[in-house]
Amino acid sequence: MRYKLIVFVGPQGSGKTTLASVLRILLERKKRRVCMTKLDTHAFFTKILGEILIKIVKENAIYEKF
Repeated sequence: MRYKLIVFVGPQGSGKTTLASVLRILLERKKRRVCMTKLDTHAFFTKILGEILIKIVKENAIYEKF
C-alpha cells in the first residue's frame, strides 16, 4: 500500500484546520483511510529563532569602551 503525506503550514487563523477537515471528509467519501494530527510548532520555532538571533548578535556585536 502506498501512503501519502499532506502538510498544511501557515499562520494561526489562516484556515489550515478547516481545510484539512474538508479534505478528510472528501477522502473518506472516496473510501480512503485518513489519519490527522496537529502539531503546534510555534513554541519550538520561537525558541530556535531566539537562540539563532542571540548567536548572530553575539558574533556580530561591536563592543566599545566609553
